[in-house]
Amino acid sequence: MHGLGPVPYGYVVSQWFDRRRGLALGLMMLGIGGGAIVVPSLAQQFITKLGWHAAYTILGSAVWLVAVPTVAVFLKERPQDIGLLPDGARARDAAEETRAARPGLVAKEAWRTATFWLLAGAFFLVSASVQGCVVHLAAMLGDRGIKAQTAALGSPLIGAAVLIGRVGIGYLLDRIFAPRVAALCFAGTATGIGLLGFGSTPMAFAGAFLVGFGLGAEVDLIPYLTGRYFGLRAFGKIYSSLFAAFALAGALGPLIMGVGFDRTGSYIGPLVGFFLAMLLATGLMTRLGPYRFRPPEANSALSTKLANDARELKIQAEEPCL
Repeated sequence: MHGLGPVPYGYVVSQWFDRRRGLALGLMMLGIGGGAIVVPSLAQQFITKLGWHAAYTILGSAVWLVAVPTVAVFLKERPQDIGLLPDGARARDAAEETRAARPGLVAKEAWRTATFWLLAGAFFLVSASVQGCVVHLAAMLGDRGIKAQTAALGSPLIGAAVLIGRVGIGYLLDRIFAPRVAALCFAGTATGIGLLGFGSTPMAFAGAFLVGFGLGAEVDLIPYLTGRYFGLRAFGKIYSSLFAAFALAGALGPLIMGVGFDRTGSYIGPLVGFFLAMLLATGLMTRLGPYRFRPPEANSALSTKLANDARELKIQAEEPCL
């Protein structure tokens, strides 16, 4: 599933967008999240009425008849393939188009940087913590004495939070330094985990929302930070490496939660561990330095400032001495 989802789509979106890359990634991930909400219910309707063989045939055929032709006909991997620059700007000449194509580090260079391992460690901790809570959410709420029907409301609440997190965080990434956004989001997720463990029933549902928000935000943050710190030259390899840490931890988190419950008879121990892991991930985000590959506004602002400073110095130099 991951091979057909965030990694290739994130690659294409990052190639096409720079100035509003965060929002573009958020909206793209919104489609994936919306499909995750709609398709299971639709598939269940097909299974009930037609049987699971027919249901799988219909869904598979939809991929071949809708998704594959759409991508084949309309999707262009890079704007340079049709003579454009990121954000739809037109290249004035071939040299400008060449300069705009894939600046950045190669994968081996990125893997040797402290930034890569800070990001990998943070995403690993967050994914394990969030996925552990999401998979066991209904059981956790039921363990606290909440009725099964009420506990089941936690899943759609998380789904809504994921969608809000993806678009909301994407919007903020274009306006605020991304590690600050990430640290604030991870701190909020840590608060959500704390509420799941020790809050009252209403607060536990608020905690579920914060956990879902963190899950949605992380999927936006990985490609955005990859592009800003390592560029687009080897974006696919670097992004997929970080996403592999995210996916591996996503499988490990629920296992850790289940083993912890089996050994102690309570979810409190694993929740405390995940709470501390989220705090550590928050701290790792604060250790990231400035972007290596800035968005155009930052470059433009810096160029304007330098130009103004140079103009002012020139004027001062030309003024006659009294």
